[in-house]
Amino acid sequence: MKLYVASSWKNDYELDEIHYMLREAGHITYDFRDHGRSDDFQEIAKFDWKLLDKADGVVLVLPSNQSSHIEAGVAIGSQRPVFITWVSEHKYEPMYLWANAYVPKEELVEAIERYLPSLIHDEYAYGKPCHGMCSEENCQCKVGAI
Repeated sequence: MKLYVASSWKNDYELDEIHYMLREAGHITYDFRDHGRSDDFQEIAKFDWKLLDKADGVVLVLPSNQSSHIEAGVAIGSQRPVFITWVSEHKYEPMYLWANAYVPKEELVEAIERYLPSLIHDEYAYGKPCHGMCSEENCQCKVGAI
């Protein structure tokens, strides 16, 4: 899965660990820090949008800033999964219930792995092809398809 990792520069060290965990589990990650720091907000917004647009989902790492929450909101609004994790104390928000998972970072990879089978079913429901693991006449992906 291609994942955009949204967070704050304040979590710089912890973000390295999260990217490593996700990549070790076979995911492709996009890092807002690849752009570097800049005062050109339009340039930053364009860079982050391109990464977010390529992603299948978003990992929101708390504590975070408003921009990261907007990025997670864009993913939710476009029906892409959002996984929320944290590296230190943060304020809980009720809308975190909209995320597909809200877990400590030690459980993040497992939460994403638990979500992947439902992603296959959702893709079938939206007219995308089956994952190819079932025979056509006995396709388990058709269960619950709209």
